[in-house]
Amino acid sequence: MGTDKLYRVNDSKFLGLCEGISRWRDIPVFFVRAGFIIAAFMTGFFPMLAAYIVISLIVDTQPATEKNDYYHRDSNSRKDAGGKREKSPRHNMDSMKDRVKRKENDLERRFQEELG
Repeated sequence: MGTDKLYRVNDSKFLGLCEGISRWRDIPVFFVRAGFIIAAFMTGFFPMLAAYIVISLIVDTQPATEKNDYYHRDSNSRKDAGGKREKSPRHNMDSMKDRVKRKENDLERRFQEELG
């Protein structure tokens, strides 16, 4: 079920209107964006772009709620179910690179010891 009122979503692609419409009417955002693009090409692009910007200026932004804040915060500040801080994807990737590099160095060292 969609929301009761139309809001712009702050952390969306452009101005958040398409995602706000998708949440308001409970339809996938892909269809809203595709509809906008099709309508833009059919009207010569400028009228739809102007309407999008004007409507975005009129519509309120989505109020912050605890649920929205959890899912839309920076990944560095998320907490898991136990209350512990989750590692960001960037941190996980760096950690994995470090482990691979250590293994590579260890294998290279062993290989050199075997040869010499």
